[in-house]
Amino acid sequence: MIAMTRKLPTELARLLGALLRRTRRRYRKRLAVCQRSFSEKAVHELRVETRRALALLDLLLTLDLAGSPKKPRRTLKHRLDAFDALRDTQVELGLLAPWLKRFPEARELEIYLRNSERKLVAELRREIRSLKSRRVERRFKTLEKEVRAASGDSGRPALAFLQPPLRG
Repeated sequence: MIAMTRKLPTELARLLGALLRRTRRRYRKRLAVCQRSFSEKAVHELRVETRRALALLDLLLTLDLAGSPKKPRRTLKHRLDAFDALRDTQVELGLLAPWLKRFPEARELEIYLRNSERKLVAELRREIRSLKSRRVERRFKTLEKEVRAASGDSGRPALAFLQPPLRG
């Protein structure tokens, strides 16, 4: 069932639909790459793609469309949050590195952080490999259909609602 609370200009609905499709595909590809080879670069690209998808879903929420962006947003946010501890540890290691020569006693902290990083990488590798993109994909496809169906062909330019009204 497709239910919309607002009509969108035809061109905007088309562009948002295409953007949802592209975002869905890119996220799926980044997840697959990360599942195949869990590298720092693959994790970074998956995090970036997840943030892009979240930004798009936030945009759709502000357009007051049906509530469907909430579920995929919650799922993606949960997946992004899984990386927080690893990212924090890696940032801490980066900040600690310049101080190691000057303060040799900081070596113990580095060892602790490296061990934590190894454990977190192992946990995340298992978690990422077990993730399925089907549910998120299905929700994105539904949302794409809803956005395309929200096309209210009113004859005005696609972005006219963003422009100030003409004074006559």
